Amino acid sequence: MKKIIIAVMMFMGTIGLANAKTIDFLVLGTPGGTAYTNADMFVPLLEKETGYTINKVVVDSCVGGTIHMKKSKNPSIWIMNSLNHEDPGCNLLPTKENFVGMAWGRAMAFCSNDELAVAINKLKAGKRLTFAVSNSYGQHLIDPLVAVTGTPMKFVPYGSSGKSLKGFVAGDTDMLYTNMPKAVSGVTKNGIKCWANTGPTQILDMVPMTSIFPDYKYADVQTMTYMGSVNLSKSEMKALRTAFASAAQSEVVTGYITKKKLISPSEYGEDADWVQLVIDAGKKWVGKF
Repeated sequence: MKKIIIAVMMFMGTIGLANAKTIDFLVLGTPGGTAYTNADMFVPLLEKETGYTINKVVVDSCVGGTIHMKKSKNPSIWIMNSLNHEDPGCNLLPTKENFVGMAWGRAMAFCSNDELAVAINKLKAGKRLTFAVSNSYGQHLIDPLVAVTGTPMKFVPYGSSGKSLKGFVAGDTDMLYTNMPKAVSGVTKNGIKCWANTGPTQILDMVPMTSIFPDYKYADVQTMTYMGSVNLSKSEMKALRTAFASAAQSEVVTGYITKKKLISPSEYGEDADWVQLVIDAGKKWVGKF
């Protein structure tokens, strides 16, 4: 009798394993990068919430993920940044059908060695200003501010955001336009002053740029990080959307948002059209908006 019970239990366990759901998590980056950090953060949370087995599949980029999914029919998810939407060959863009959930937004920062009032006066003064920037930020992002203020402004590109910060601190430019983590680093480690950001709320001493120059076309330009998917059944999509929403409220994720001075989804309002916001964010970066 005992042997029969054991056999039945083993059989039931085999059925459970056979029915266990397995989802691929496409890591759209290289080792040590943000994509790996995001995967390490979300995969355990989603496995706990869903009971699914989630396998990390390293594809290096959105383009790599696009190529991978031409061959794979596996249910798959990924954490994506809107900054990569316009990369040639990237076809993992969000739709209302494949969008799982919003993780966070990240604002840009305006910095100089001035207090807010002085900085605004300089932006309006008409004297040519230079901004140290990473070479991934195009001049098109500042030209609309020139149109609003009448002051000539020029982006001076450096090889990275870290190098642009060093160039500004060395006195190479009048101001700095950079991502939020680098701005925070500049404030805490180099003593610079950052007085405006492109997000919906104040971050440290940085007020929303929309409150200073509401007619500036790219006053709200941001990058949006979210989860997308492909090949999910209706039940899998429902389960993952619920799990992702729960994971986004976890101490792990909210702590990360706070530490990195990112923007919580709640700051965008209850009725935010996430898919449209994410698509618009990608277009703004390349001047297609």
